[in-house]
Amino acid sequence: MTPSTVPQSSVGPGVTGGFWGKAGISPSPFATLEPVAPLEVSANRWVTASTARRPIAADADSCELVDRKVRSLLNKLTMEKFDSISDQIVAWANESENENDGRTLIQVVGLVFEKATNDAARSEMYARLCRKMMETISPEVQEDGIKNTKGKPIVGGQLFRKYLLDRCHEDFKRGWFHKETTEAAVAAKAPDDQAIKAANEKRGKESLYSDQYCAAQKAKRRGLGVIKFIGELFKLQMLTERSMHECVKKLLVNVENPGEEEIESLCQLLKTVGQQLDVPKAWADMDVYFARMKELRKDLNVSPRMQFMLQDVIELRERRWAGRGGVSAPTTIAADHKAAAKEKATAEAQIYQRQLAKLSAALVPKMDLHTFCDHFNLSLAILQKLDVMKITGPHGLRFVSNTDLREIGKLHIGELADVRDAQERWTLGL
Repeated sequence: MTPSTVPQSSVGPGVTGGFWGKAGISPSPFATLEPVAPLEVSANRWVTASTARRPIAADADSCELVDRKVRSLLNKLTMEKFDSISDQIVAWANESENENDGRTLIQVVGLVFEKATNDAARSEMYARLCRKMMETISPEVQEDGIKNTKGKPIVGGQLFRKYLLDRCHEDFKRGWFHKETTEAAVAAKAPDDQAIKAANEKRGKESLYSDQYCAAQKAKRRGLGVIKFIGELFKLQMLTERSMHECVKKLLVNVENPGEEEIESLCQLLKTVGQQLDVPKAWADMDVYFARMKELRKDLNVSPRMQFMLQDVIELRERRWAGRGGVSAPTTIAADHKAAAKEKATAEAQIYQRQLAKLSAALVPKMDLHTFCDHFNLSLAILQKLDVMKITGPHGLRFVSNTDLREIGKLHIGELADVRDAQERWTLGL
């Protein structure tokens, strides 16, 4: 088609008809806008953490590099990868070999301590990490001016242990001051929080916790994490028994008005290390501790929640530190799967045995008591004792407990064993 035969409704320059209007296509509304200067980058703009992160030179002495690398390793630490990742953490701690102030080792200790106290559920694993670091850190790591009582420098794993224990002692003592400050802030903010909560409930809105309340809960979790971590270090023989008794005494020192955090920390510590402390040479001290705990349990100024928590620990000692539901140590995923499979197989075997016993009991012929005793060579004394109990045969014997046979039937342990052995052979049709 030649240009002269193009319909006027076609789209194109100079077209005057059709959908686009008689005057042709109107110019774009953006064609008349003036150029706009590019947006300026704000200094306080929001950016993602990965974008904001500045590149760091691969310098082993860089505090920021150590912080980033060790934090990353601690986040990846599991029982499956424990050996490989812990070796890398030890390697970072050994960077202090070329330092005379041990700053890298101090930084690594702080990061491990922070992670362990914030992740109390896995504090045992972090305690194992500390034990390995104490045993494997290079003896070339030292700090000028730190010496033992004999005047020799403290080096390697012992220097790591000193840094770690100093941090534990400092945080244990300093933590109470921070908690008291936080509690005061919460108490001052309480009326406002209650007013806000009432207003939100009146409007049907969900009530949010105040910043002070969240800070108090965070301090509480961290304080309990410190207690549990200290206990796990003691169980690995990184802390002395004397240190544990000092911690218990400090938590019990407030006789007049003990705080909830002190009582809860005491219970956490005794649940963690009570079994190790409750040895013959320390029974006198332990009796004093638990006598004080029994007094607190009856104190009307102590909240019901704390009273029940104290009661749980008291009963735990009475059971010789055997928990109702055993708390397992950190394990690998493969070990968990193996234990689950074993538990499942045991349960299936028990079900099969019960079904087999029911089937066998239904198939075996009934037998009177005299025939039963004669067939399985039970003594006349056993026959007379079972007859006194009105037992007519092995079918009825299945529903009589061993306790009743001993207490009511007066069967001796040997006679009871003979009766149960005969009952089992009868069930199997032997």
